[in-house]
Amino acid sequence: GVVADQEEDRDLKILSVTLNNGVRAHLRSMDFKKDQVLAQINLVGGVISETAVNRGITHAAALALQQAATQKFSSTLIREMMTGKNVSIRCVVNDDSLTLNITGSPKDLEDGFRLVYLLLTEGKIEDAALKLWKGKTLQKLAEQKISVEAQCDEQFQRLLMNDDPRGRELTPEQVSAQTLDAAQ
Repeated sequence: GVVADQEEDRDLKILSVTLNNGVRAHLRSMDFKKDQVLAQINLVGGVISETAVNRGITHAAALALQQAATQKFSSTLIREMMTGKNVSIRCVVNDDSLTLNITGSPKDLEDGFRLVYLLLTEGKIEDAALKLWKGKTLQKLAEQKISVEAQCDEQFQRLLMNDDPRGRELTPEQVSAQTLDAAQ
């Protein structure tokens, strides 16, 4: 896109740019880790967009970004193609967004952006990734049932979120109900 607007905060040394396609970017040069770049992409949505019927779908859908695979390339092949590249991609599920962090050396950052573009346009959730997520999540839920700290955290979240179901932990039934088709 073409730059439609830009402004600079001289005190914070942050350049903010808005492209004509609506994408907003904030740029800041740092004095440390000069050979390291962090790019962050926030996708609006997240847990807040879930309903009682599809509770848990955000975490299942994020697997397309957390374990890189596409219709043409398996996660194993993508890992092999990225071997030797000093760039990593991490996806974090938030209450109101998905955050993609691309971190690496400036010379390999373009490869990271290419991979993110590929995942956003052609990403595929592999059956094994969904099964692994379900297993780990069910195990975590079982462990939380016997943890006093986890029980206190859950009660705190219920109070904080006015008992909104989206603020509660997933139930085993909600985890088990996630399917490849729905998550994709």
